[in-house]
Formats: sequence, C-alpha cells, structure tokens
Amino acid sequence: MEIILASKSPRRKELLSRIFKNFKIVESAVDEAAITRELQAQNAAVTAYARELAMAKAQAAKNQLDSPADSIIIACDTTVSLDDRILGKPRNLAEARNYLLSLAGREHLVHSVAVVLKGEEESLVDSQTWVRFFQMDEAMAAEIERYVNSPSPYDKAGGYGIQEAGAFLIESIRGDYYTVVGLPLAKLKRCLDELDII
Repeated sequence: MEIILASKSPRRKELLSRIFKNFKIVESAVDEAAITRELQAQNAAVTAYARELAMAKAQAAKNQLDSPADSIIIACDTTVSLDDRILGKPRNLAEARNYLLSLAGREHLVHSVAVVLKGEEESLVDSQTWVRFFQMDEAMAAEIERYVNSPSPYDKAGGYGIQEAGAFLIESIRGDYYTVVGLPLAKLKRCLDELDII
C-alpha cells in the first residue's frame, strides 16, 4: 500500500516522516474559501470547519489517483477560532496584525482534524488545543510587529506558527502541541496502528 499525504505543508511533511520513511505527496486542489463560505451559510459550528476541509482534501487527492484502493490517503486541516469566529490565513499585513492583536491576552481554540482513507474505510482523528497569548504590553506589541513584517503569518491559520517565531507570542497551551503545528501526531499514530497500517 502506498502512503499519500494530501498536503503541501512542509510542517505536515516533516511530522508524517516521523511515522513513515516513505510516502508520496499529492497536492489536493480544494477551494477552501468556497467551502468556508458554504459552512458559514449553514451556520455550522466552528468545529465542523476542519473536519469538512480535511475530508474535501482527502477526496480531492483520491480523485487524482489511478488506483486509490491501493493507497492510504492522509489529509488534514487546522482551524483557529476566537469567540466562535474562524481566523483563517491572513490575506495581508493589516489582517495578520488584526488577528494577532485580537488574540493578545486571550485563549483561543486550535482544532486539527486528520482524515485517513483506506479503500472505502474512513477514519477521523480529531484534536483540540487551547492556546493563550501574552497580554498586550510593549514587549508583545513589538513581537507582533516583528512577526507580521516577516513572511511567516500568511500561510497559517490564525496568522501564526507555534513552531517558529510565533512561539514568542504564546504564554501557554492546554492540549497537544502538534495539534497547533497542524497534525495531531500521537493520535494519528494510534489511528494508523488500529487500522493495521503501521
């Protein structure tokens, strides 16, 4: 069986390499904005977003394969929400700054869902972690400005990455670190064990 990672994220690639030595990357073309708009129109719970997006990525990758029955497809999505409002990938510097300023001194939810497709069998790995940013003060304001003026915020939900300089914004977390990075590693490993994939 060939292992497929349906993601172009270098972070997910690095994390999955801790479980598998060899796997193939298939970038799934999914219109995340359209799915998000549809979920918003349905007034879906914020916890539904990561699940629906991960499933869409897995199905899109499956549709690209010649023999999907001979592959294990792993797809993942991560959402960041504050007060039941999804904070996606910021489109520009102003939006990145607004996201991080709104998170200062607050606890927010990071929700990661991994979908594992094994033939017609579907398994979900669902993980949530609470992240608290430092209170706003001069040091925090300077850290936010340094961060938003780097390339880092623009390909990450919520506008920050815990595994890089975004860590300097974070006072504490309640839950799994890897969920915040973007792939709930230990839960995924357990799921793969249960499916006899490893």
